[in-house]
Amino acid sequence: MASDLRPVAKDVERSVVIGRPVKEIVSAANEGGVDLMVVGSRGLGQVGRWLLGSVSDRVIHEVQCPVLVVPPPGARRDLS
Repeated sequence: MASDLRPVAKDVERSVVIGRPVKEIVSAANEGGVDLMVVGSRGLGQVGRWLLGSVSDRVIHEVQCPVLVVPPPGARRDLS
């Protein structure tokens, strides 16, 4: 079965936009027909997100596509 899985090359679009990060990311995803969004996280934990906010957290709740959040290497997993 593993032989049935083949990598598929997809076009990757890169752009630089000036503005509010959450607004610009959500607009680009929703208007661009994105299949999957991958965003990074600083791994601040719940207290850090509460104090500083989290772009990745807000993006997850506002985009219309699935989002994969990638924590920094060595980040502590907070499953609460």
